[in-house]
Amino acid sequence: MIVNRTLPKNIRPETLPYFEKELSKEIKEHQVYDLKNVFVTKDGVVYDSYLRLFKPSIGAASLAKSYTTKHILAELIKRKIKRLDKKTKFVLCFTPWSQGYFHWFGDTLMKITAEKKICETNTILLSEKFNSGFYKESLDIINDNLKLKFIQENELFFIPRLKVIDEIAPTGNYNPAITQLLRSSFGGKQTAPEKNIYISRKLARRRKVINEEALESILSKYNFEIVHFEDKSLKEQIDLLQNTKNLISLHGAGL
Repeated sequence: MIVNRTLPKNIRPETLPYFEKELSKEIKEHQVYDLKNVFVTKDGVVYDSYLRLFKPSIGAASLAKSYTTKHILAELIKRKIKRLDKKTKFVLCFTPWSQGYFHWFGDTLMKITAEKKICETNTILLSEKFNSGFYKESLDIINDNLKLKFIQENELFFIPRLKVIDEIAPTGNYNPAITQLLRSSFGGKQTAPEKNIYISRKLARRRKVINEEALESILSKYNFEIVHFEDKSLKEQIDLLQNTKNLISLHGAGL
C-alpha cells in the first residue's frame, strides 16, 4: 500500500526538502508470527528457548543492541519465572515503546484493531503498567470483552504458545484503513464542531510554551478555551475534541 501525504497549507518552500522523502510511503502488509516455548519479559521482549532475541518483538531494529543474551540472562536471575498454561493461546501486542502515549495508540491499539479476531479469541499479553490510566480506559472503550493477562514487574513469562503481531506500519506512519477502524471504535456522537480549543501543557513535565501567558492572552480574544487534558478522562477528551472546530497545541504525542 502506498500512502500519499497532504502538505500543510502553511508550509514554506524552503523547508520542503526536509519532508520530500516522506511524502509518499509504502506501508507493507504486517505479519502474525506463531511461536512456541518462548520467554517474554515485562517489556514485551521475546527470546526463544535458546535465549535468542526475536527481533519483531522490540518494535525497532535500533533497539536490538540493548536486548542481548546478557539481558535475558539478567532477567532469568532477577525475575520470577512463571510458566503459563500450554492449553491457553496468548497474543503479544506491545513492545518496549508502548508505554508512550503515541505508541500506545499508534502501535498497540492498532494491532488489536487490525487483528480483532485473533485478539478476541486469544488472551492478550500486556505489562501491568497498562492496567490503569488511559491505557485501561482506551481498552474498555474499544472492546470491554478482551481477555487480558498482565506481566508483573518481577515476572518473566515462559509461554508454550504465543502469537506476535508485527508492527502495522513503520513508527510515525499509519495504515489509513486500520486507523479509521480504530477511530470509529471510540464511538461518540458526531456533531457540527463549534469550539475553539487550546490544549495547554502547563501541567506537563516537559515541552512547555515559555511565553504561554502571553499566548493565552491573545487566544482569549479569539474565544479559545484553555484546556488541561491532565484533568480530563479519555472519554471526556474524545467528547470535547469531537465538538472542536479549531485546535491549537504544542507539537507532540498528545496531538
